[in-house]
Amino acid sequence: YTLESMADAQQRVRNGTWTGGVSLDAIRIGEELAMGWHYWYKNATTDPKESGGRVTLARSVVGTCHGLAKYPYMRDTRRSVGLDQFQMQVTEIPGLPTPDLLVAHIYDDRMAIGCYDVDIHPVLGCSWAKPVFQDWPILPFYLPYRAFTNAKFTNLVAAGKTMAQSFIVNSATRVHPVEWSSGTAAGVIAAFAVQKSNADVHAVYRNAQVLAQVQVGGEKQTPT
Repeated sequence: YTLESMADAQQRVRNGTWTGGVSLDAIRIGEELAMGWHYWYKNATTDPKESGGRVTLARSVVGTCHGLAKYPYMRDTRRSVGLDQFQMQVTEIPGLPTPDLLVAHIYDDRMAIGCYDVDIHPVLGCSWAKPVFQDWPILPFYLPYRAFTNAKFTNLVAAGKTMAQSFIVNSATRVHPVEWSSGTAAGVIAAFAVQKSNADVHAVYRNAQVLAQVQVGGEKQTPT
């Protein structure tokens, strides 16, 4: 896993060896694996006559000594715990469509929409609990205001993979269209919080009138 445990990260802070909460061992293993895939792709699947030798690691382009990216793509990250300890749960996004049921749970504080299956890839050396690979028939779902908040910090807006959501829900919200939708909503929330409540996103949620204005603002940018 690319992130250190909270305990290890805190110990590094105390020792003065802070590395951003990232496990350097995991990064090293990832780099070795990426190099292996590159070697295999270049030598086992590509005809040099067709590629003209263009399959290469462009060190000068990416600015690294090995030609790999400066930072790995994160499929998962630490997620927020929202206002009032809120987290989106997988039971709130599935269902079978009927003439009377076309969307999943309708939150009163809905801000954006998404629609993607629960899609979790296996991880080498790890085993998941049975509910992770359960069949979840997903309906178009809403992203509520509380999913963009953090319980401890009133001036923080979370979006994308960092929203207040469970691991399983994150597998349905992690794709680009849903992340873009969440990013738009987060921008609207942040703007209204600055304008209306001294950057306090909790206060916006507590004020039904202001929350309704935020929802209207979000609707102008992304359908709800």
